[in-house]
Order: sequence, then C-alpha cells, then structure tokens
Amino acid sequence: MMLINSIDMFLKFAGNEIRVEDLSQEEIKQFQRAVASGELSKMIEPWNPWWKQRSAQRISQPRRKSAHTTTPRTK
Repeated sequence: MMLINSIDMFLKFAGNEIRVEDLSQEEIKQFQRAVASGELSKMIEPWNPWWKQRSAQRISQPRRKSAHTTTPRTK
C-alpha cells in the first residue's frame, strides 16, 4: 500500500496539517520511499507567480499625484 493512495491516511488527516510525529514508523517509511522515488514530485504542480502570467501584462497602477509635487501659486 503506497502512502499516496491510502484512503485511510486521507481520512485520518483530511483538512489537517500533518507532522512527522503524527505518522507511524511504517507511514514514515512509506513517505520516505514516496519522496525518494519521485512519486510526490509528480503530484505537485510547479508554482507560476501570477505576475508572470500573460494576463498580468495588462495590469497597471493608476497614476496618482505625488505628495511631493508642488502646484504653482498664483499671485
């Protein structure tokens, strides 16, 4: 039984953060094997920052008057 495919593990930790201390020795071994074999890497999508997305190229900040800009005084 692989750690990733274990329904029991999912039900045990669904919605909770998992710590190594929460795992049995067998579960720790399964986890280590899954890491070493690359099984976990296949399940993690690479992170693409939103600002590098093509759609983000259209985003711009509105122009504001600077607090340091002075306006000419009239006499």
